[in-house]
Amino acid sequence: MSNSKLVNYTKLSPNHSGKRTHSIDRITPHCVVGQCSVETLGNIFMNTACEASCNYGIGYDGRVLLCVDESNRSWCSSSNANDQRAVTIECASDTVAPYTMNSKVYNKLVALCVDICKRNGKTKLLWFGNEDKTLNYSPKSGEMVLTVHRWFANKSCPGDWLYNRLGNLADEVTAQLGGKTSNKENEEMIKYGAHNTATLAFKKQLITLYNMGIIKTKVDNSDGFGDGTLKAVKEAQKEGYTFASDFTDAEGKDVSRAGMPDGCEKQQVIIIREPMQVLVPGTIQYVSKNMKVVNKSQARLSADEGTDDESHVTTQAYGYVIYTDNN
Repeated sequence: MSNSKLVNYTKLSPNHSGKRTHSIDRITPHCVVGQCSVETLGNIFMNTACEASCNYGIGYDGRVLLCVDESNRSWCSSSNANDQRAVTIECASDTVAPYTMNSKVYNKLVALCVDICKRNGKTKLLWFGNEDKTLNYSPKSGEMVLTVHRWFANKSCPGDWLYNRLGNLADEVTAQLGGKTSNKENEEMIKYGAHNTATLAFKKQLITLYNMGIIKTKVDNSDGFGDGTLKAVKEAQKEGYTFASDFTDAEGKDVSRAGMPDGCEKQQVIIIREPMQVLVPGTIQYVSKNMKVVNKSQARLSADEGTDDESHVTTQAYGYVIYTDNN
C-alpha cells in the first residue's frame, strides 16, 4: 500500500497500531484547532504521551504531512474500529468554533481525498450526514465513505465549518474521480444548509434588495444559506421577487460546487429586468445562466422567454451580474 505523492514533509509518529486489520473504505477529516504548520503538527504527534496521531496532516499553507503510513492504523478518531479502516487527516483550522479552515487547506483536502480514493481503487466518496446510517453501511467495492470524530467521542471535531461542507467535499471529490455525485442532477444547488459560490451569488441579490429598502432582513456576505437567508428570501418573495439560482463564472463554468472566492466583500450585483446589454464599472465575476458575458465588463440578457406550463403565461426571468468594483 502506497502513500500519497502529495506529501511535502514526513515525520513518522511512533503512535500507531501497526498494520491495518481492515481494508481502507473510509476517510475521516479532523480539525487541528490551530493554524499550525506541518512541522509543528509532526512534532506534536512525536510525543508518545499524547497517544495521538494521524495518517496525514494539512498545514495552514496547504502543505501535506505524512505522520503514519497509510498502511498502518493511526490513533486519531477515538475508535479502533474506525481507524482500522479510515485514512485520517488532521487539517489546520482556527482555534475557536466553527473551526474555519482557509481555502488552501480545504482545496488540498479535496486533492488529498481524490488521491486516496484513486490509489485505493475508489470512484465515489459518500457523505450520508447520519451516524447510524454511515456506521451500518457496507461500502461497495468502488465506494469510500466519510466519517467524523464527533461520532466516536464527545467532541465537535471536525468543527461545524467543515462538517457543513462534507456533502460538497464528497461531491467535489466524486466529480474529479469521474463518478456520479450523490446529488441528483436536477437537485437545487442553492438550498438551506448549502455552502458554495452559487449560494454567495444568490445572497448578493438579497443584499441588493436590502440596500434598496425592499426587504428588512440583512444577510451576511458569506457562502452559507442559514436561517437569516431563508427569512430574507421569504420577505423578497412576498414583494414579488424571483431569484436566479444557477450561476456561471465569467468563463461560463458552473459554480454550484465551487469554493468561496477571495474578495467577495468587494463584489456588487446588478439586477436586469428586461433584455439589454449592460456595462459594469468593474470586472464581471459571475452571471445568472440566462446572461451571456460579452467581455470582462459587459454582459447581455437575451430576449428568450420561458412559458409557465399551467397558465401558459409568458414570463421573462431577471438577469443578474455580480462584479468586482474597480474603485
